Amino acid sequence: MYYIHSEKVSLDQLLKQSTTEVGIYSSHLRRHLDNLQQSTPLAEAFKKVVDSLEPVELDPIKTHKLYSLGLITRQDNQVMPRCGLYREYFQRVLTLK
Repeated sequence: MYYIHSEKVSLDQLLKQSTTEVGIYSSHLRRHLDNLQQSTPLAEAFKKVVDSLEPVELDPIKTHKLYSLGLITRQDNQVMPRCGLYREYFQRVLTLK
């Protein structure tokens, strides 16, 4: 709410911009992107996660690393993106690489 008031943007604008490079979460998302770019296998694994609408199974090491970064949630031996914001942003940017 503070951001909406101080930046003079509507809630609708805030939501539309949330996964863009000018959105409120841009710095947070770029930090995660930087971490993923340091490991191509990890980025490829996360791409598999965000591209699937169903939980997917990854090898335990990648699962642990992505979970430690806060990018995924676990359901038994399967994983999903932690939130829709991550799914939408990383579907777009990991495709561009």
